[in-house]
Amino acid sequence: MATWVGCKERAYVHKIDEAMKTTVTNTLYELLMWAMPDKLLEESIFDYIKRLDKNSSANYHRANASLQKFNKEQRETLLNDHTLREADITLLFKLFKLFAHDVAAFDNYKWTCGGAHLESLITSIKNMRNDIAHGSCTINYTVFNSMANKLRVLLTEALKAAKEKYGRSDVELQNKTKEMEVGLYEVFQQVLGKEELLSYCHQDIKNILITEANNDLQTVSVFINPLHFLLESDVKVFVQQLFTKMLFRKKDQKGRDIILDSSQIVNVFKHDTDRPQLLLTEGEGGSGKSTLLTMITHEWLEGGHGQMKGLDKYHLILRVQCRDRHLDSLDDLLRNALPIVYCKNRNLMLPIMKGCNILFLIDGQDEANPHSWKVVQDILNTFKDASSSTILLTSRPEAIPNFRSTIPTEYQVTDIKLLGIDIKDRKNFVTNYIILFQDLPGKTVDLNKLQQTIESICGRDHFNVPLNLVFLAWQCIHDPYSVSETESQTQLYFWAYKLIVQKLKERLLNKKPELAIMDKMELTRRVKECMEALCQCMLHAVINKHVVFIEHELRHVITTCDRTGIPLNLNSSRTPPSKK
Repeated sequence: MATWVGCKERAYVHKIDEAMKTTVTNTLYELLMWAMPDKLLEESIFDYIKRLDKNSSANYHRANASLQKFNKEQRETLLNDHTLREADITLLFKLFKLFAHDVAAFDNYKWTCGGAHLESLITSIKNMRNDIAHGSCTINYTVFNSMANKLRVLLTEALKAAKEKYGRSDVELQNKTKEMEVGLYEVFQQVLGKEELLSYCHQDIKNILITEANNDLQTVSVFINPLHFLLESDVKVFVQQLFTKMLFRKKDQKGRDIILDSSQIVNVFKHDTDRPQLLLTEGEGGSGKSTLLTMITHEWLEGGHGQMKGLDKYHLILRVQCRDRHLDSLDDLLRNALPIVYCKNRNLMLPIMKGCNILFLIDGQDEANPHSWKVVQDILNTFKDASSSTILLTSRPEAIPNFRSTIPTEYQVTDIKLLGIDIKDRKNFVTNYIILFQDLPGKTVDLNKLQQTIESICGRDHFNVPLNLVFLAWQCIHDPYSVSETESQTQLYFWAYKLIVQKLKERLLNKKPELAIMDKMELTRRVKECMEALCQCMLHAVINKHVVFIEHELRHVITTCDRTGIPLNLNSSRTPPSKK
């Protein structure tokens, strides 16, 4: 496909397309009326068929049953418009082949030879229409001129051929030819800029943008790495394999709490409003916010007819990861998420998108940095007057109050709180994780022995959090004998901490073999010292209600790593100090 180089190049396509819809269609209609002189103006084509002589020179009675049929859309047009004035080029071409008098049979070479026969000329016009409808979105001036001249010649020659075949007068031919040329001239002389394109071809551009944006979005990842905090390897799991419905709480119109599950989260929005929608989704760390948005993305890509109700009404879906730093504007987001569409529609995208049903998924607003914060604010401010837009934003509770003060007043805001996994679904959640990861090298799990213990443990309050269930599954895989029916959250986190230390030592020795010269207990002490520094900074961050390390916190971790000789980055060239 051609690359977008400006409104002018797109305007050339729409000029040809508009000529097809107006002047070309009108001319073909006149040719059909010349070729069907016995059809009454207000007579439906189906009534005409009933009285069409079986010995007529028209092809209808000689065509097989499949060729005689009209599709649903064509039938509706023919039933509602007896004059045939509303027929498009495709339908006019079919009518011509079926009902025009004295034309060649369906399989005759005259329809496809490309010569001066009326049949061939009409076929060429129809094919040209198909080329412009399904071809490039942009053409240059040279191609436009060639197509415009070719269209003018085809119509002129078709009028001449029909005049001879159906005995029309020279005066009538001259009038119809002049009418056709004036119509083409008026369309081709229009100069279409951005505003003209939006008013003149808005729906066509919108349909193309939605179709091509959907193609771009098919590459969006719907995989998750549920154990990124424990493993160095990048484990990628299809979100549908592990996703379990989550519960959430919202207020009804009378302010009463109601509990729903995640399949209903999109339908929380009031789609009958004339204001854009913003759903503030609050959830603690590890409550499944990111996984939920990944599942919504997957369900939409599958057509919006899965367990997430209401997704089928959205034309487009765009996701923002607030922890990312590589985007700092809405323009950047569109260029990265929809590269092909952006290339072709750069200065038309936002006006068109604001008329689409679009869903923005903003993940982890509490983790926003100066770059992603600007993206979020761009979205809020740009779409505040787009009533068909919807924003689903997730955040930890502590960041919600400050963010709320930045929301434009145009938005209708709905608050919900993620409550985690329903108690009846927790055992299956853990089992799914165990089944998925038990084949790791050296890991075997006897699920039968663990089933009762898991079921008993999962009923505890802290296991409503998906992250805690993941820890439990990982404990069952790595250390099944340590899983007990008295498992507390403290015990669980202490076990996870020990595993993290163990994994960190394994990674260090794998990436930095020179550390093997160090005594194992000394290496463990140094790793724990670094981990303690990290935990201190994390606690300080939690107390101060922020999730991104500030400068002095990060400096404390770096200083500790330097002092202990543990590389901050495993690709670092730092080596441990000599052992004394």
